[in-house]
Amino acid sequence: MEYLLQVADQGSGHMMVLSLDQNAVKRPAIDVVFDLLGTENPEELTAGGILPEGQVDEFKSLQKVIFDRDDQGLFIRDGINMFANGSELNPDAPMVSAFLPAKKDGVDYKRCNLVIGGVDGQKVDASNEQQGSVEELGRLMFLHQIGRGALIDVTRELAELSDIIAWAERETLIEIDVDKAAYKLTEKGKRRHASYMEEAQDLIKRYDIFTDVDIDSSGEVHFDSNLGRDMRVPIYELEGIDPYRARFLLGLNDGEWDKLENWTELSNDEKWYREIFAPIDGATSVEEIGRAKLEHVVEAGKAKMRQEGRGDGRQEFDPEY
Repeated sequence: MEYLLQVADQGSGHMMVLSLDQNAVKRPAIDVVFDLLGTENPEELTAGGILPEGQVDEFKSLQKVIFDRDDQGLFIRDGINMFANGSELNPDAPMVSAFLPAKKDGVDYKRCNLVIGGVDGQKVDASNEQQGSVEELGRLMFLHQIGRGALIDVTRELAELSDIIAWAERETLIEIDVDKAAYKLTEKGKRRHASYMEEAQDLIKRYDIFTDVDIDSSGEVHFDSNLGRDMRVPIYELEGIDPYRARFLLGLNDGEWDKLENWTELSNDEKWYREIFAPIDGATSVEEIGRAKLEHVVEAGKAKMRQEGRGDGRQEFDPEY
């Protein structure tokens, strides 16, 4: 099985994708970081089919972000944090534990989005960082459902929610509404839920313009022509945004799953998430479209938004390629 490790820098937007095999990811994460990301010869990774040739410069840029060197050798810079799918990377755990299942063109593989934070002294806020694990998505679903008024009877034990409820209680995000004998969000929980909705609204403001992109034969980019295609997924990836998390946040924002009676069961159902994420798995990648072309599209989109003062709207997630 193939393991795709996407490495992105939160600060400057550099990104690369490494194709690893099972032997590589069995090792402790810290060994993978130093042996692969810290290698002095990225060209060897290219020769071995691990790193695309066109991403060597990105690789070197990311190395400068992550590492420094002294008389004793390579070391990770102070203040640098690494988050795998939104959770802080455990340096001692096998790297394979940070990968999530995915599928593209009917082929199963595993994927890990590794985000480098703390650049220029800025710490990563784990609550807002890229997150795509079933556990984290279940937490997003839980807080959203409680926030919109769903009642979870505190006198009943729901095995499928026990871990999430324990987490929310530890984080002081929920408390008991005595009158209703049900959970409700604390003020902290309300702020956390509001931050998710704000994150979704920001995605809409910044990226909905890319739901309909048409590039003519001269290279000029046209938007909202009803002739284009949805390029959000590769553009998310280009800009270091986890497209799986983005898809889920947009669904929550649009109330897509507000009326699901069995949401408590589905929130931990990997098969359900795979169905939701099928458009992501099937989307064209940055490499397939071309980084230069995508950057051209992004710049054209930003220019159009500046001209029109755009930033509102709501689009159904249905990329077509």
